[in-house]
Amino acid sequence: MKKLNALVLVLVAGCAHSAPLSDDATSPSVLNAAPQQYRDKTVVVEGYLTLVPEAHNLYQSKELKAEFERRWDAEDPSFDPKTYQEYCLTVANPGALMEKQQLNGITITVRGKFLANYLDGKIDLGACPLPTAILIDVDDLKQRYPSIFSN
Repeated sequence: MKKLNALVLVLVAGCAHSAPLSDDATSPSVLNAAPQQYRDKTVVVEGYLTLVPEAHNLYQSKELKAEFERRWDAEDPSFDPKTYQEYCLTVANPGALMEKQQLNGITITVRGKFLANYLDGKIDLGACPLPTAILIDVDDLKQRYPSIFSN
């Protein structure tokens, strides 16, 4: 019985360590609605991550990103892309994450510093339309998703 209890503890500990840490995560739209309130603060945000050379963003959800792309591609004259900009948050340090392609195209929770004026004087072709961004804490990300960073 002791061996069984020890095995259960090891399995539970292993499962808890491989799952994301629990936090009260917010969304890109909440941060974008009040950028001065969150300016330079550490935040936890959940979103759909895009990490490709032409885009490094955390989008509100996979569904909203797909809807935006579908409407953009349809070239509907009534479509206003500005109605989607609040759902997008630029990843300010994509270089630290690009080597882990497993991160591209997943919904993820990240901790990092919220930047209210990321685009202040910068040109970033992969950025979202709003000047907001998150500087992701890579060490925290490694703790949250050890299976991605184990190699």
